[in-house]
Order: sequence, then C-alpha cells, then structure tokens
Amino acid sequence: MPAPDRRPLDFRTFDALAADVTRLRTHGYDQVGQWSLEQILDHLNKTMVSARDARNGLPRPARWALGLIAKRLLRTRSMPTVPAPKSTRPPAAVEDGAFERFSATAKASAALTTPRIDHPAFGWMSVEDWRQLQLIHAARHLSFLIPRV
Repeated sequence: MPAPDRRPLDFRTFDALAADVTRLRTHGYDQVGQWSLEQILDHLNKTMVSARDARNGLPRPARWALGLIAKRLLRTRSMPTVPAPKSTRPPAAVEDGAFERFSATAKASAALTTPRIDHPAFGWMSVEDWRQLQLIHAARHLSFLIPRV
C-alpha cells in the first residue's frame, strides 16, 4: 500500500507504462519524492538495460536467495525501498533524451523473445517474470509523481 502522498500504480504492460509516462510529460505532475520524471526515466532505463544485458552479477548462491525475494515481489506486486546501486542513480541534471532512451529500452523489453533471462541479482527467470519486475519497479518510482490532470 503506497504512502498517502503517493498514487497507487500497478502496470501490467509496457503500453500502460508508456501511457502513464506520456500523460505525465504532457500534462505535468507534482513531485512527492526525490526524483523528477527525467531522473526516474534515466534510472529505469539504466536498470532495465543492466538487468537484461549484464554479464556479471552476484555469485550464484546470492542470486538463488534473492530469486526467492523476486518471487515475493511478483506475488505482492510491490517493492520495498532499497538504495539504488550507484551505477543506476540518476544525475542531478539529466541530459536531454531521457524520454527517448527510456522509450526505446521499454519497447525493446516488451518485444524480447528469449524464454529466460539471467538477472544479475535474481538469477534465471522467465522473460515474462523479468518484464513484470521491471513494471513493478517502474510503478514504485512513478507513484511519486502525481499527474496534474
């Protein structure tokens, strides 16, 4: 359950995520968290790319243990507050193109055809579970932006 100043979100598809991001960009938003829309999009882009393409991750036993946490996240469709890895934190001023980079990555993520992905923290998972984790993560961050319309 989100805090009272956040909005409840549960994206089930990348189309739903894209529609929300477009609405926030078009109509504006009130920010009740630390990051702007551009910073959130920068972070989501970095995490999607690293979760999809990372060749090195945590040791296998740690991935197995964290994989159990991933199953809980998928079941509850909520994500706790954890510090973002330094490599995925957005800069204070995000350079132009954050929306375009995020959109391209989101479209590629939605179109993945591989049956499984070796997540650098959670280990092997189906591509659909991987997608749902990305959508749950996006909902967590975007819940701190309240649309003006």
